[in-house]
Amino acid sequence: MVDAKSASDDDDTSEEEVQQETQEELNKKLLDAVKKDGSGDLKAAEEAIKKGADVYCEDNGWNPLLWAACNGNEDIVRLLIQHRAHDKYLENDKEVNEGHGDEEEEKDNFKPVPDPAKTGRHTPMHWASYHGHIKVVWLLMKVKMNPLLMDIHGNNCIHQAAANS
Repeated sequence: MVDAKSASDDDDTSEEEVQQETQEELNKKLLDAVKKDGSGDLKAAEEAIKKGADVYCEDNGWNPLLWAACNGNEDIVRLLIQHRAHDKYLENDKEVNEGHGDEEEEKDNFKPVPDPAKTGRHTPMHWASYHGHIKVVWLLMKVKMNPLLMDIHGNNCIHQAAANS
């Protein structure tokens, strides 16, 4: 009888610990899961997101989508895309950010690429291109991430891919 009671007490304690996890701890779990051994831990990432980890969280300028793209982890990239982690990298295009916009309004296919001095960052597309993760690049292009965005040095994804052969 004592064993059964202590076993249920252990279950209650673990549930309380799970409920007491702060946002910072959940975010750290997500980042650790994505970075784990370079290939990531999909189950741990799913669990952290399910518990409320922020898919936009950052540590030293790196977020989960950047890590997953850099490491070429297609499954984690798919998971993060499902949770809209790529939204912060989309251009301020009404059609992209709000769904499909008005049918009457024509889209400008020759819109200039943003100024590198204003962009100033490497996107998940840059990292996937640099490391030759073609399937990840394809996944990111599928959600309308722009491969022509330039970093502060004026390099786009094609330059990044060529830089690392």
